[in-house]
Amino acid sequence: MLRADLLDSISETRYLSADNYTVYRTIMRIFYLEHQKMHYQMDRDTVLVLLREQAVFSDYTPEQLTLDLQQLVKWKNLTPIQDPRKPRTIAEFKNRQFQYMMSQTSIEIERLTITLENLSTQTASPPVRSAVFGRTCIGRNGWMKCPFGRSTPGGRICRMTFSV
Repeated sequence: MLRADLLDSISETRYLSADNYTVYRTIMRIFYLEHQKMHYQMDRDTVLVLLREQAVFSDYTPEQLTLDLQQLVKWKNLTPIQDPRKPRTIAEFKNRQFQYMMSQTSIEIERLTITLENLSTQTASPPVRSAVFGRTCIGRNGWMKCPFGRSTPGGRICRMTFSV
């Protein structure tokens, strides 16, 4: 039986379908790729530099990025960590700087999106067909080849599961 808390919406997935999803997905992918390089925390300026490497974001402003980062924090995709450096002026004290870190849930969501992207690439290639419970390959003579040694004439799909 399903627990009621499992049926609640997952706020961390909102960036995938929000109005501004291209920006949010790009920011989260940048965080994920940097996380893979063991750069777990990034400040706004570092994210901005990495964003501007993409031609689409060449005119993206720091103010826009601040708003988008705040939204991702609100959705619990990013965790803000106040910059530990001591402010030297009152202006620096008032204008708090943050480092941002991906939440564990967001890391898994990005990992899932990459897996889904790779899946759609694999299923688009001609020799691999999507079966109900896995993948099946077609042999040269039109027979379905099963990883368990079974083969069936062309029209039927082997329902055995296996990884490609």
